[in-house]
Amino acid sequence: MSQTTRSPSFTPGDLSGGTASAIVSITGNVAAGVIAFAPLGPEYTGQGILAGMFSSIVAGLMAALFGSAPGMIAGPKATTSMAFAALLSQLLATGRFDLQSPESMDLLLALAFGAVLISGSVQILLGAFRVGALVKFMPYPVVAGIRNTTAILLIYGQLWPFLGVPSQSVVSLFSDIGQIQPATAVVASVTAGIAWKGARFLPKASVPVVALVAGTLLHHLLQAAWPGTSLGPVFGSLPSAIPRPEYLGGIFAALSDGANLDLLVMVLGGALAMAVLDSISALITLVSYQSIADRRFDANNQLVGQGIGSAVAAFFGGLTTSGILARAAVNHNAGGRSRASGVVNALAVLALVVVLARPLALIPKAAVAGLIMVIAS
Repeated sequence: MSQTTRSPSFTPGDLSGGTASAIVSITGNVAAGVIAFAPLGPEYTGQGILAGMFSSIVAGLMAALFGSAPGMIAGPKATTSMAFAALLSQLLATGRFDLQSPESMDLLLALAFGAVLISGSVQILLGAFRVGALVKFMPYPVVAGIRNTTAILLIYGQLWPFLGVPSQSVVSLFSDIGQIQPATAVVASVTAGIAWKGARFLPKASVPVVALVAGTLLHHLLQAAWPGTSLGPVFGSLPSAIPRPEYLGGIFAALSDGANLDLLVMVLGGALAMAVLDSISALITLVSYQSIADRRFDANNQLVGQGIGSAVAAFFGGLTTSGILARAAVNHNAGGRSRASGVVNALAVLALVVVLARPLALIPKAAVAGLIMVIAS
C-alpha cells in the first residue's frame, strides 16, 4: 500500500480552527510530557514538557499531511504517556542506568524513543496491511491492566511533589510527618480540586488550563505574601524550545548495539503496548469524529498517517500520538475543515512553545502533581 503526501487545501476557517485547537492542546501536551518523564524525577520535567510539545508539533504535522481525516488533530495522550513512563521505570529497575551520568541518560532516552519509533512503525504496518480494525478486538482486561498498573505507579510517584518532600518510602514519610510542606500540599490540592470539579462550572477543555494557572498563581501569591513559607520548587529554566532531530543517530545506535540485547525485550514490549493503546484510541476517536465532520474516513489510512507521525516524532525526542477528539472538535467548531488546519495547529503550537517557554518555567511542580493525580485516577 502506498501512502502519498497530500497538499493541504486552505479554507477560511482553518486559521482560526488550527489556532484555537493549539491553545486548547497546550496543557494536555504538558501533562502528557510530565507523565512520560515522571520516573526520571523533577530534573527531567522540563524535557518531558518539551517532549509533549514536540509530539504535538512534529507528529501533528505528519498526521495532518498523511492521515485520512482532514481536521483531525493529533497529540500525545496520558494513557500512552503512562506506558512510556512504565518503560522508563522498567529500564531504570535493571540498575544499568545512572541518572547522574549524561552518557547513561542519553542511552536510556535513545532506547525509550526507539520504542516510540517502533510503536509508530507498528501502526504503519497495521494500517498498510489493513488489519487496523482487528485492534478494536484487543481484550479489554489487557488494556485495563496496562492502564491501571501504570496509573497506580504514576500516582504514587506524584505523592512526593504533592507534599513537597523528597522521594522516599511511605514508612519513612509517616515516621516523620513534620517534613510535609503544608503550603505546597495546599497548592497541589487546589489544583487537583479544580481539575476534578471544574467541569461543573467551566468548559471541559479549559479546566486543565485553569487548574494549572490557579495553582501557579496561588504558589507565587503565597511566596510573595509569606516569604519564609516552605514551598516546593517550580519547573525552572526549560531546555531549547526548538525541535531538532537530536535522537536520529542515537536511536539506531542504541537499538543495534548487541550490548543492549537484553533491554530490547523491554523496549519491544513497551513499543507494542503504546502501539495497541494508540491504535485503539485512534479508531475510537475516528468513529466519533466522523459524526462531527459528517464524513466517513479510511481507518487504515489514518493509522498509517498517525504511525508516520509518531515514528518521525521519535527522532525529535517526542512521544507517540493519536487523534484527540476534543482538539478535533474545537478545530471543527472554529471552522477548521481541511488538512491545512492541522498544519496551522502544529505551527501555532510551535509559536506558543517559543513564546511561553519562560512562563511555563514558573509553574510549580506541586500544581502539576495535583493535575496528574486527577488525570491518572
